[in-house]
Amino acid sequence: MALFDLFRRKAAGGPGTIAYLNPVLNEGGILLEDGREIFFEAAACLGFWPLAGQTVVVAAVVTRGGKPYATRLHELAEDSTPDAPPAAAPPPSRASRASAHRHPELEAALLREPYQAEAHLVYGDWLQARGDPRGELIALQHRLSERPEDTELARAERYLLEQHADVLLGELARHQAALALEWRLGFIRSARICGPVALGRDAETRASGETILRALLAHPSALLLEALSIGILPSDEAEPLTSAVEALVEAGPRPALRSLFLGDFVYPDELELSWATLPSTERLYPLYPRLAELTLQAGHLELGRVELPALRSFEVRTGGLARASLEAILAARWPELERLVIWFGDPNYGAQSTLDDLRPLLAGTELLRGSGTSAS
Repeated sequence: MALFDLFRRKAAGGPGTIAYLNPVLNEGGILLEDGREIFFEAAACLGFWPLAGQTVVVAAVVTRGGKPYATRLHELAEDSTPDAPPAAAPPPSRASRASAHRHPELEAALLREPYQAEAHLVYGDWLQARGDPRGELIALQHRLSERPEDTELARAERYLLEQHADVLLGELARHQAALALEWRLGFIRSARICGPVALGRDAETRASGETILRALLAHPSALLLEALSIGILPSDEAEPLTSAVEALVEAGPRPALRSLFLGDFVYPDELELSWATLPSTERLYPLYPRLAELTLQAGHLELGRVELPALRSFEVRTGGLARASLEAILAARWPELERLVIWFGDPNYGAQSTLDDLRPLLAGTELLRGSGTSAS
């Protein structure tokens, strides 16, 4: 145990020394020349010998991602150097690495049960056997979900996401100034595309929101995306929400999506509300059968025919609600709806509703049809 206690202390010997070893979790890390740490799962320690000064030699059987990684970590002494790594072929492109390991049947199981950890762990084992970092991320985030206060696991998670951003994010890695992502069990579960004001950052992205959205929807990491918020970036051209709707339609069904916010911008800091236009969202409704929350924000918007069988919360924010939009709300088919928020706006900005238009809404005779709930 004294050996493990020695390993557990932060190494003072500089690059090449063991920085961390946890015998309980059977994992550890070693310092690299540039100050980073490489994390590993230590299967067995074969030797630890202090040498002159502060250098050490460590020999170990090590696994990463469930397969052997090295039998000797480092030999660093004044008269020795590490073994040269074998020659490697040029790395594949980000796009090819992002889709190198896919299993349609296992992914279909994830989509059927997106909240079941067991299905994720089965897929993670399959990925780890092929050296895919997503498999390692699934296992790590599963352990972190069981021990959310474990700062060492949280640090390992951040490291893994940074070191394998080319696979786990692909082109999205270039646009993180305009992205807020939340991960769960190896996949992006929540994504917010918006400007630096909303994110509390000073940096601006040069890419348009449409570019980032299309990259997100095309990436395997977004397979189980549950929540998506789309704002307006400083680099966006005219009618960015129109482009966003087209990108969503072209991306096709997303059975895991449960929350959608179109027009997630801060006004007037990022854009005046009356300047934003949201085209008809009718084509989106059939794509998201599990959608439970929908928020739309724009100066001018069109709802079309609303049929959302799983929707529980609907919020429309606009400076002037057109009569057609109110009629769409009154005729909507959303039997599970529990929460409704409507901004009617000002006649000067296009509001067309009258008291007579509101009577069915207030009486509950048309709203929430089939839900057993009445409006008040």
